[in-house]
Amino acid sequence: MTSCVRRSVPFKSATTVKVLRELKLQEIDVSNPEIHCPDEELFVGFLARRHLLSEEALSTNKTKQFFKDARAFYVRSFQKVKEKFPMRDQILTNLTVVNPENQDDVKPEQILTLAERFPNVIKADAREQLNVEILYYVSTNLETLVPNYKNLPVDEFWGKLSKVRSVRAVEIQGDLSADEGAISAAKF
Repeated sequence: MTSCVRRSVPFKSATTVKVLRELKLQEIDVSNPEIHCPDEELFVGFLARRHLLSEEALSTNKTKQFFKDARAFYVRSFQKVKEKFPMRDQILTNLTVVNPENQDDVKPEQILTLAERFPNVIKADAREQLNVEILYYVSTNLETLVPNYKNLPVDEFWGKLSKVRSVRAVEIQGDLSADEGAISAAKF
């Protein structure tokens, strides 16, 4: 969604990058002309731009009106997106855990909430293992497991981590089995 927003909002690029990086889309006053980009940078499509630059170009007043209308369309569209899209939805806010750059901010409750919401992904009987995996994930230096991970797309990162983790998961499972055996022995 970020690339789509970057391409379609009529804002100065510095404003767009800063706002998108901080994910404060709800706080943008899209109707504020001070943050709008100039007509030369407003995305109107290749053919429209070529026509406006051609020798048959429209009068200056018509060109200005065209850009005014295009900008108004973007502002209305973005306002509608802000109104309709559930930006503060608990599921969406919890999904930030998927981005490895947010590793330091991951709270186990976020993942557990997602697991409860999507029981077909994490079965109830696997929650204890999930807790162990969460603790391992938040305490691991990801760079040692997936070098240069910050430059990878999120799905590629998780694919590489899953290959590394499959080896570690067997170790954890073995550790858990040993611990459970010791606990069972201690009960009897």
